[in-house]
Amino acid sequence: MNNELVDGINNILPIGSVVKVNNFDVKLMITTILLNEDYDYRGVPWPFGDISRDIKYVFNHEDIEKVYFKGYENDLTKNIKNGLIGLVEEK
Repeated sequence: MNNELVDGINNILPIGSVVKVNNFDVKLMITTILLNEDYDYRGVPWPFGDISRDIKYVFNHEDIEKVYFKGYENDLTKNIKNGLIGLVEEK
């Protein structure tokens, strides 16, 4: 089992979380969790939202300096995380 990967899955922030990213002055709200991509998250400036289709703010979990607000989680999001962990443990 890859404990580092399992820890990463457990630490995924939910959509709607508002964070401060290293070397970036604007707070970002997470809008997308990017699985199998070069980055972990996509976000938009908070509180302005998606102000331009041409600008995409992407970042990794380790780039997060501070979490101001953790987005909504429920049984569905917990089941998704558990399913991903199950896939990792099978390998």
